Amino acid sequence: MISFNRMIAAIGMFSGVVAAGSAHAAPVVFDDNPETAQARIVRSLFPGYISERPGMVLESSVLDLDLDDTGEIIARFVHSGSCSRDMKTCRTVVLKHFYRGTTGNWKIIFDRATSAIEFGAPQRRLPAPITADGITWTYTYPNYKPTSSDLGMPINLERVPPQSVRGIAGAFGEGALKLAETGSDRVSYEYGAVKTEDGNRLLIIKQTGDMACGDLIGCPVRVIREANGKWATVLEAATVSDVLQATAMRKGLPDLVTNTPNGFVVFGWAGEQYGIVDRVEAVEVRK
Repeated sequence: MISFNRMIAAIGMFSGVVAAGSAHAAPVVFDDNPETAQARIVRSLFPGYISERPGMVLESSVLDLDLDDTGEIIARFVHSGSCSRDMKTCRTVVLKHFYRGTTGNWKIIFDRATSAIEFGAPQRRLPAPITADGITWTYTYPNYKPTSSDLGMPINLERVPPQSVRGIAGAFGEGALKLAETGSDRVSYEYGAVKTEDGNRLLIIKQTGDMACGDLIGCPVRVIREANGKWATVLEAATVSDVLQATAMRKGLPDLVTNTPNGFVVFGWAGEQYGIVDRVEAVEVRK
């Protein structure tokens, strides 16, 4: 039985070969050999997950993403319980070894169902960026975080004039309306408009201020749709920064994207309301 430290040493030796070539913005080349050092490490870290999926094919690879001479492990779990129906999109993880003195342990720094994954050029100290199904992930200790900028453009929001606040605040509930009636400056509003293919508009309203926003979810957002001369709230969400108008369209209305502390949420038009299409967030790294 090969020792854990010898496995790490083997991966360190192997990664020095790989880092010079295939880590440069190229698709990952996986190996389904169950006896490689990296495959053994993956099996030791996911014993329950693998045993619950008989017949799983474990594909793995090693790349030195941060040029520290210890390779990161990329593993892909190929099984009907880990993949989409067509078996093209499967759970994929990236494991990084964090040292503590002379030892340490492996942590999951990326965990996402993907059909294609590739890495940019290795960087000293910071792991190389990931592109997974068209979404860019960048490393910010201790994990990879997705960026929403590839999906569309931020909607330009302007401050709602004080005389119009009461007309806007009602979209956020009775409490917001009552606060607006007091003239409090602890809550303010920003708005922007998006034209739709049917000639109508979406009004994006963001509530700001220390009484409205929080570290966990950001600032409340409402989307109001104009149709046949009437307005109706079609999305209640929150964002820590911008609201993006995505390039993707559904039934003439654009997808909308809000940012979360660990990633972003994509909303798509579902006929009468916007609904969640995808939530793309960083994996929580356990201490």
